[in-house]
Amino acid sequence: IQYKIKMRLPIGEALRWYREKTEVLGVTAGTPLAPVFTKAERHSIMITIFRCSDLKSPFSTVRSLAPYVFYQFYTFPEHFTSTLSGPDPIFDDTRVFSVNMDAPFRGYMESEHLELSVFDDNAPIDSTDRISSAVSSEEDAGLIGTAIVPLSQLMRDTKAQIEQHLPLRGLRGQDVGVIHLLVRWHVPVMGTNMVPGSSAAEVAADIEAGIYKKIMDELDKYNLHVSDAFTAFDMNHDGFISRSEFKDMLLNKLKLNLGGEEVDYVIRLADSDNDGRISYREFLERFSVVERR
Repeated sequence: IQYKIKMRLPIGEALRWYREKTEVLGVTAGTPLAPVFTKAERHSIMITIFRCSDLKSPFSTVRSLAPYVFYQFYTFPEHFTSTLSGPDPIFDDTRVFSVNMDAPFRGYMESEHLELSVFDDNAPIDSTDRISSAVSSEEDAGLIGTAIVPLSQLMRDTKAQIEQHLPLRGLRGQDVGVIHLLVRWHVPVMGTNMVPGSSAAEVAADIEAGIYKKIMDELDKYNLHVSDAFTAFDMNHDGFISRSEFKDMLLNKLKLNLGGEEVDYVIRLADSDNDGRISYREFLERFSVVERR
């Protein structure tokens, strides 16, 4: 039997050099904001990794690139997204972390940052003739690049959120792509307690329900039923809602407080056959599911 083992852990030691480097370069979490949360209440933080774009791996060709994202939030276990392929992977990876708003957690949020690291699972295994160093250790782990998200701005209020397209920096500071993400406070809308143990399907369903609930609340203001709303969304009356029509209606006509990546996410969920547009059947199916909830 022939086999090989590619050891990826412990990640913390492999990333130590890069963390020290960013601190030297002055990448900090910014000026701490006065905390709004004064009680040790229970709240939930939602972290969504939507996608990466234009990844450049020093280990693989574009065709063989196998990226995944790693991060660790507060004291929770390390999290790895699924491993995908190509330079523009769509992860749509969401995790909800239930936390006590106590002094240690507030201190973490006000002074620390969330570090997101993108790895290439097709990176070659360590070569025995490579000189040992912090840089080579990270290269051996397959690190493509890292992005840093300051968390302090979330402490303004429970409606604060961070939706960003952050540049990924390689070990030598070079541009190696972009990561698209959302970090915000999360209030479940389905009556379920979203905890770290919740399945990915449960979390995704709850997020989708929250977005569609916002849409339905706005439609109610105009006395529009879901079936009537399709005509309003289908601006060129071709029997389908294009991605641009859907986004224009949500952001410009209904003026929903949704980020661009959130809109793209809900479009991907609604477009069940992946043909780039939303049919009348797909439109009704998504809203009817939310109405039943």
